[in-house]
Amino acid sequence: MKYSNWRMATAVAAAVLTLTSLPAAAAGDQDREAVGDAVDTAVAYAREHRSNIFGGAWITDDGAVFAFTDGAGDNAVADVLDHVPSWVHVTVVDVDDSEADLVATYEAVKQAMLRQDGPVILYTGIELKKNAVSIGVLPARYDGLAPSLRKEYGSVDLLIEASEPDKGTTCDHDDCWNSPLKGGITIDGCSTGGVVFKTTGASTSFRGITAGHCTMSGSDWTHNGHAVGATTWSVYSNGSSCDCQLYNIPSGWDGHKYRKSDIDGVLSINYDKVRANVNVGDEICNHGAASQYRRCGEVTVTSYSSYRPADSLTIVDQMRGDYNLIDGDSGGTIMSKSGTTVYGIQSAVTSSGEGVFTASDAVEDEFSGWGFCRTADSDSAC
Repeated sequence: MKYSNWRMATAVAAAVLTLTSLPAAAAGDQDREAVGDAVDTAVAYAREHRSNIFGGAWITDDGAVFAFTDGAGDNAVADVLDHVPSWVHVTVVDVDDSEADLVATYEAVKQAMLRQDGPVILYTGIELKKNAVSIGVLPARYDGLAPSLRKEYGSVDLLIEASEPDKGTTCDHDDCWNSPLKGGITIDGCSTGGVVFKTTGASTSFRGITAGHCTMSGSDWTHNGHAVGATTWSVYSNGSSCDCQLYNIPSGWDGHKYRKSDIDGVLSINYDKVRANVNVGDEICNHGAASQYRRCGEVTVTSYSSYRPADSLTIVDQMRGDYNLIDGDSGGTIMSKSGTTVYGIQSAVTSSGEGVFTASDAVEDEFSGWGFCRTADSDSAC
């Protein structure tokens, strides 16, 4: 039996036992972003070929953790881990339910949220590290709802929590408009999330991007008295996976200049790549205008849907992270800790203070033909 470079643990909380058939990669400070890129192939393979035993994967300072269901054969586990590069330190843990089973339960709860009339279920998410699906309900309804939810969706472990609804992080006080700003430019209570571009033939068009809940199509934006432009395309509706919108960039502000503009001391967002596959444990930072500086944490949930009572709708398939933020950060860019990769657009904050964001690939999928401008793009292209 072949064991490539990995370690085995008998349970999530158990001590790690190093298999001695082959040397394991050393634990220690491994670059989380590099590890995340490196394990994408193995995760994709596991989801396609070993979905019945694969419990998910997440990133830590020590490397990557791969979860498999109790009783998964060593050969099946090794089949997945053979797709992990040898330099990545891997820990293997046993779990009760496969990621596919968690996804099925999450999808069922999500569909119930889309059909509900009012705040019955406030949110649901896949908690990979806990091998469970979380469901949030109002405290006053917890005792009445918890038993029925467990009966309906209890084929996997459920974390039913008494909570308050998520809210959009828009701002309505003067501090939001102070400068100099870091992260995105403040626009009427929200933050800019950088620039997207679209090339048609020899012509390239540019738009700014922010959160969809900030305003509706046709609304004009300003920053400290500077006209920014009108919203041209807004996505924020029941069942949408994108809380995002595009707005016109002022005449004469091409994409490159806009990203590096020093208007009112703004330090704009620059990044080299867009992250397509987000992992639990990825280190991220919120670049919001209201925060005035980067607030960092890690991705905690990669499948998350929440009800927004102010607008009576559910936004689905978002990401959640334990970075801090304040009102006015909505629409700002979620970046890698290194500052070179864009992960998404800030959307909301949970009652426990975690950030909720729209993934960058959902943004680019929703705005077909439009892509994030990157630092490496030439002046003529972006």
